[in-house]
Amino acid sequence: MICICLCASFTGSAQVNLRQADSLFSSGAFPESGLAYAYAEYLSHHSDTLAMARIGQVKCYQQDGKYTDACRVIDQTSPFGITDSLAALVIYESLLSHYLAGEPEISISRYQQARHILETSGLHRQSLLILTLSYLDSRNWPLAHSTGQLLVSPEHSSAWDALFTTDALPRYRKPETARLLSIFCPGSGQIYAGYTGSGIFSFTIHAGILALAVTGFVNGYYLTAWLAGLGMFQKFYYGGIHRAEVLCKTKNRQELKKYLLPVKSFLINQANAPI
Repeated sequence: MICICLCASFTGSAQVNLRQADSLFSSGAFPESGLAYAYAEYLSHHSDTLAMARIGQVKCYQQDGKYTDACRVIDQTSPFGITDSLAALVIYESLLSHYLAGEPEISISRYQQARHILETSGLHRQSLLILTLSYLDSRNWPLAHSTGQLLVSPEHSSAWDALFTTDALPRYRKPETARLLSIFCPGSGQIYAGYTGSGIFSFTIHAGILALAVTGFVNGYYLTAWLAGLGMFQKFYYGGIHRAEVLCKTKNRQELKKYLLPVKSFLINQANAPI
């Protein structure tokens, strides 16, 4: 009987702290509410209360932009042994936290592992949104298209389809190809990456240095030709190879961002539209 009373007392204290933490969160005091949720977790001896306290901490971390910390806390929270609604919320917060932390692959994996729980919950539509966004960030266009179709209204279905045509999708340039091109012909890797001016300039510099070296050798200035010509050529040559890879990755990021911005905006508006 004493043990039961003590347990009830601790649970009650945890509930009081949860209410205080919720109040702080509503007022925008996220660091303070995070501490209150952590204290509620410490006092909690019930799995539901423990899960609620951790979810509260996760939301505080998300608001403060501390997504890695949010992932750490939510990954410590088991969706088993708690109510179905809380279990779905734990899984959803895991999807969201890992997506915000720049880990879309983990979000996709978590959804696939707990799909049966999310599909029967009130968070299924929000989970599908995170899943589609994760597919987009992973450049998995077929699955992003088919999953997002579940969120798009019938009258906007054709507009969604148009975003995934071959002409609409961003071009992906392989950094390995840019590197190989630069090995065989300096400057061609930059041109492949989409930086024509940089590629032409690189080729001109390499050709000029090589011409200087050849002229030096022909005129008998072997040491000068080696140091000022071939030595400089080698430095520019390997630097150009590395620069071609960097420019290729930069162009890929730019084009992906340019494509994803309106696509994500369209998707979010559709997901939040009344059904």
